[in-house]
Amino acid sequence: MLHIAICDDEETICLQVENILKKVSQALLEQVKIEVFFTGEELCHFLSEEVYFDMIFLDIELKMMSGIEVGKKIREEMNNESTQIVYISGKDSYAMELFEVRPLNFLIKPLTYEGVEKVFKLTLKLTQEGKQVFQYEVGRVFHKIPVKDILYFEGSVKYSMKNQN
Repeated sequence: MLHIAICDDEETICLQVENILKKVSQALLEQVKIEVFFTGEELCHFLSEEVYFDMIFLDIELKMMSGIEVGKKIREEMNNESTQIVYISGKDSYAMELFEVRPLNFLIKPLTYEGVEKVFKLTLKLTQEGKQVFQYEVGRVFHKIPVKDILYFEGSVKYSMKNQN
């Protein structure tokens, strides 16, 4: 399963990306969990709670915190190099600024099924290459831990055996 975030201040763009992702995932028989954010601050707050995304579709021109600032925060402050960032914008003039963030791709609006499918397939390939992970969800928080980092599992659920008639 891929955990994907979409961050754009235009609700119609978020809906378009979400619909394309659902169609692509169904066609590839791959499960997805999609979270939508309308501000960079909202996305950063969510990420600060140790939520992991495999891929983030990130608009460059957001109202307060730009997508480039969000990307730098993800890469530098959160030290996250594994989340695949796909920038989306109506303008193609940002290419040079994006090098510091090391995005997977840059898609120009309006987005196409083919463009989203291409980055989806590439993200699938990159997340599955030699990386076995244990994934679990607690509430809305999605976690992935590399299997190589797991020493053991411990259960701590207490069961009550009351009348079961």
